[in-house]
Amino acid sequence: MTDTVTIITSTTNSQIVKSFGGADYQQLKFSPGLEFLASQHPVHDLQSLASVISKLQGNPTKAVMRGLPLLPENKPVARQSHNFSTTSHHWCMIDIDSLPWDGDLQDHKAMLEYASSQLPPEFQRAGVKGLTDRKCHYKSLRDPS
Repeated sequence: MTDTVTIITSTTNSQIVKSFGGADYQQLKFSPGLEFLASQHPVHDLQSLASVISKLQGNPTKAVMRGLPLLPENKPVARQSHNFSTTSHHWCMIDIDSLPWDGDLQDHKAMLEYASSQLPPEFQRAGVKGLTDRKCHYKSLRDPS
């Protein structure tokens, strides 16, 4: 499999990802800014995809974006549809922020099992690869490993 992942980076060093805190883990306020630098990262299997995504952990100024940038990497760009093209990927990104969870927030295995059980059967067969502070990584439907 040959594919890419687009990473956007805040041009103002602002936090651009959601974060949660407090005793009840409510979403904290943030202002993502208007312009970003977009960069493409090649991925050829699940491990390289996980490697790219895991480098984002702990860096709230960067995030994954599904679109392909239409402007050069070193030019600031607004996160608007006319600056990015849509494309198919061998991977998918599933946002589970709004999935209700009453269990232990530190029990990642239980969280993954519960999140997986909420997906269509096709994704349950693909299996979960791992969990970062940002996303679940699912095995590619086209990658038997």
